[in-house]
Parts: sequence; structure tokens; C-alpha cells
Amino acid sequence: MIKISKLFIPYIIILIIIGFSGGIMWDIIAVFTHEAVHYFTALKLGYYGYDLEIKPIGLNLKLKDIEDASFKEDLYISISGPLYNLIVYIIFYILFANYKLEVFQIIYFSNLSIFLFNIIPAFPLDGGRVLRDIIYLKRNYKKTVYISSNISIITGILFILIAIYIFTKGKNNISILILGVFLIYYAILERKRIVYFIMGDIIRKRYKFNKNKNIENRCLSIFYKCSLLDGAKLIDKNRYGLFYVLDDEMKFIGLVFEWEIIES
Repeated sequence: MIKISKLFIPYIIILIIIGFSGGIMWDIIAVFTHEAVHYFTALKLGYYGYDLEIKPIGLNLKLKDIEDASFKEDLYISISGPLYNLIVYIIFYILFANYKLEVFQIIYFSNLSIFLFNIIPAFPLDGGRVLRDIIYLKRNYKKTVYISSNISIITGILFILIAIYIFTKGKNNISILILGVFLIYYAILERKRIVYFIMGDIIRKRYKFNKNKNIENRCLSIFYKCSLLDGAKLIDKNRYGLFYVLDDEMKFIGLVFEWEIIES
């Protein structure tokens, strides 16, 4: 299903008012093929069905079962789009260098722009997802989302400051200002949804276990004075938690299972 954000049309109107021009058709083609690469990468990994949302800052492909993906799979899917644009940029840059055709220049510039745009480390861009997947290698899921959303907010603020600086120099680039605002908006939205993500992950994990009849475990040692909330923060998205409870001298007291924390 294709959905158009209610903010998309006002954004296009603003671009027209300020005189947006260029190889827009090639930009659209580059964006759609970028999302197609995401889709076929996900398809290759076994994820089917999608929703395509047209947002003010681009297209957002939402795969229906993508939340079941491991962070490694999500990393492959997220990075595939920008990598495609980078490859196309290199190919057409070489072609332009040899044949000097304007269309080659437009295509390589469009793909370079989309590549640079999408590797910005902020939600909902690919760079934000890649950043989250990398942070997750060293952090628990909740901490990962908080860190990556903070970086997204900082990135948005930097874009707003850049726009203000450009205005002080007598130049008008409202697109940068709008980009900064939307990055902050989506980062805050991502943080607010974290509780729903965690509960949704638990439900999906149970479904996945019943389907596959097995699940990978994650064993952790935890201090006996830690609260249930502290334990809940350590629950992994894709693995079943086993918690060894230790006292002040790191002596074993007992074993707590993930289901006990959830039910409590």
C-alpha cells in the first residue's frame, strides 16, 4: 500500500515557491530505485509485503515483517540502498568523465546527493538505522534507541544552525531548515514509541519461537538489588534472556528467566 504523508504536499508547495529546479525526474527515479533495492534485499532475506510512505524528506519503505529481522539483517537492508546509489554514482561519474554528456552528469549528481542524504545518522533515514544497528553490538536495545535518537536530535539541531548561518549570509535555503525540523520530529517520535517496540518485540519473539521451535539464549549476570525494570531493559530483541542473580561478593543466588520478569 502506498501512503502520502499529510506534510508532503505543503513541502512540495514550499519548494515550488522558492524556485526548486533541476533534474527532478532523475531524482525521482534514483529515489524509487533506491527503495526498490531495499525491498529486493529484504525479499532475498525472506521478508515479504511492504507499505510505501511518501514523506517530506523522501520515501520510506516499511516492510511488514521487518521487526522480526535481526540487527545484522536490518543492517544489510538499510545499507543496501545507499550502497546502490554510491555504485551508480561511480559508474556515471566515469561515463561523464569520458563522454561529457549532460545526462550522465545529472544521473551521477542525483545518486551522489541521495547517497549523502541517506547516510545522515538520523531517523528515519538509512544512516539512522545503520547507526542504531552498529550501537546495538555493544548496548542493549533500549539504550541503543536512546543513544541513536539523541544523535538524530543533535544532527537535526546542527542542520537548523547551518540554515540560520546561511540566512545570516543573505542566502535562502529553507530545505535545510525543514530537514532539521523533521529529523528532530522523527527522532522524538522514535523515542516515544520505544515502550511499544519492546512489548511488540516480546510478542513477536514468542511467535517466532512457536514457529521455529527454537530460539537463541542470552545469559547475563545481574546484581540482586537491581529492580525488575533494570532487568526488563536488558531483555534482548531476538534472544531469550537468562539472568544469573549474584550477591555483593558475586556469589550465585538464583536463576531468573525472562518470562518471570515480564509477568512480574
